Order: sequence, then structure tokens, then C-alpha cells
Amino acid sequence: MKNKIYLLLKAAFGVSALFWIGWWLLLNVFGRGPSGDDFTDSYGVTALFGSLIGLIAALQWGGFKSRFGRAISFFSLGMGLQFMGQLVYTLYFRWGGVELAFPSVGDVPYLLSNIAYILGVASLLSVLCYPRKFYKPAWVTGAAVAATGAVLLLMTVSFLKIAASDERGSLYQVLNVAYPLIQAVYFFLGIIALFQSRMLAGAKMFGAVSIMLIALMTQFAADFLFLNRSYHETWQPGGVSELVYLLAYTLMGISIIVIDNVRKKSLVAPAESEGV
Repeated sequence: MKNKIYLLLKAAFGVSALFWIGWWLLLNVFGRGPSGDDFTDSYGVTALFGSLIGLIAALQWGGFKSRFGRAISFFSLGMGLQFMGQLVYTLYFRWGGVELAFPSVGDVPYLLSNIAYILGVASLLSVLCYPRKFYKPAWVTGAAVAATGAVLLLMTVSFLKIAASDERGSLYQVLNVAYPLIQAVYFFLGIIALFQSRMLAGAKMFGAVSIMLIALMTQFAADFLFLNRSYHETWQPGGVSELVYLLAYTLMGISIIVIDNVRKKSLVAPAESEGV
């Protein structure tokens, strides 16, 4: 029964991602289709499907009781919280007439989703590196620090130095800085996971972790673009930042599916070899 539900959710996830990407293209390239407001209020369903896929996959691995199940659970939770954040923003707009509810209660699940992603990558590292320490060898940590530092420097020069003194108020200032700083943590851990997946376990997880890192980077880029456009008052419903969010949800869902599949194959292969 669970396998059937899992397959149906994967199909629904794929269809929803393609549907909303097609909708965005119709809206922004051809100038047709339902409104940008309708798009913005609904594409989070893709994140919901991705979250449910992750939940079922995690339960098959024992959920929070196992290292791998914990990693998938946190990624699933992160996507679910992204959906909740968008739902709150939608309620502000549909019931309160607030087109862009930033900052608002909706930022609580959005921020918590980033914490969930951090815990997800950390849990995945505990699987990849067991029983070693994730920060060894030292050059891996050094490379991750350098890459993260370069990204933060670029963001500071291009936006954060002015966003930290946002004239709209202290809450705007805090959120403008909090989002990228929190996300820098999962970017840092993601870089380490990428290197470790290349070196350990015959690099079986390298492709899957690469997709996960691209998903996290896309999420990073989506929030940065949103904050930038909010500050400059150029954000529009159904705009480019919404497409980047949709791509982040799509890639994160794909990474959950691929990581789950690779893990299953890596455990089946030794068993088959022993049978031979």
C-alpha cells in the first residue's frame, strides 16, 4: 500500500512541477494563462508533494530512529515548512488584501525550513562519513569555508551592506541578514557533503548529493532574489523569483527521490553479491 502511495505521489510531484513551470512560461513568455497572483498562491503545492514523498521514504528507513531516515525526514520537513510559509502569505493576500506579507508570521515557517535543511544535511553527513568525522580531511573543511566566504562576500557587496540598514524598520533589517546567514550554514555543510560523497562509499552518492546541493543553492538564490526585490520594491507575483522557488522545490524533491534510490541500491548490491 505504501509503495502505491509513494508511486502516486512521485507521479503527482512530477506532474505538478511540469504544470506550474508550464504555467509560468505561459504567463511570462506568452502573456497568457491565469494571473500571477493565482500562480504565486498555488505553486507551493509542488513543495507539499515533495514533502509527502520524503515523509513516506523516511518512514521506510525508520524515520527519526535511523541516521538516514532522519536526513530524509528533515528534508521533507523543510519542504513542508516552505509550503506552510507560502500558505500563510496566501491567506494574508486572499483574506487581508496584503499582496506581499513580508515580514509576517509566514516568515516563521520559512526560517524554520532553513533550519530543517541544515539538520538534514548534517544528518546526511553522519551517514556518508560514519564512523569518520565529517570535517576530515582538513582541506575539505577549508574548501567549504572558502566557498561559503566567497558567496557571503559577494552577497554583502551586492546587497547586504545596504539591506542591513533597511529604512523600513528593524524587523526588515534582521530578516534581510538572517535568511542568508542561516542559509550559509547549509551551503557550507552541503559543500562538505559533496566532497565527502565523492571520496567515500565508491562515490555512489555523489550524483544524488550534487542534486541536493544544487537544490539548496537554488533555494539560497530564490530567497536572495526575493529579499533584493522586496527591498527595491520590484517584486511582482508570478515573477522570476517565484520561478526560482519552484525550481528549488522541484530539485529538492528530485534529490530526495534520488538519494533514497541510491541508498536502497547500495544496500541491495552487497546482499546480492553475498547471495552469489
